[in-house]
Amino acid sequence: MAGIGLIIGSVTLWDEVFSGGESKGFDAASILFSAGLISMAGSIPLFIAAGKNRRKAASFISFKIEKATIVNLWYASISRYPAVAIRIRL
Repeated sequence: MAGIGLIIGSVTLWDEVFSGGESKGFDAASILFSAGLISMAGSIPLFIAAGKNRRKAASFISFKIEKATIVNLWYASISRYPAVAIRIRL
């Protein structure tokens, strides 16, 4: 949004300088640019919290390959399957 607001504002400013007329595109551009900057600044703490929570979740949940022995009538075979391991710290 900040980029689009910057583009609209520069095009509107360019038109105002060379044509001499006033337009309301600059007001919309400033609103878009401000909203984009605020949303970018607000997302930084969320990304930091997501990184911390990802490390916490990785210590509790993991994926691994388990082995199972399957016994048939004449032979035994080992089969592998994916499993989710959950660790609960007490």
